[in-house]
Amino acid sequence: MTTHTLDGNFTYADSEFSALFGFTENEILGRSFYEFVYPEDQNLLFELHNSILSKREAKTPAVKMRV
Repeated sequence: MTTHTLDGNFTYADSEFSALFGFTENEILGRSFYEFVYPEDQNLLFELHNSILSKREAKTPAVKMRV
């Protein structure tokens, strides 16, 4: 599990997330979620993120994460 600021920067990452991606919590904190998404999926995620912020609707896309 992770938590983020409104602009997508990590504020918390649990041990399972850290183990999956191979980073410690301290290495994750403050970094953008977008750094971990494949470039071809970043625009889709960015559009959905902006939609959530403006319309207050949550839609979760399927995106590939870089490990």
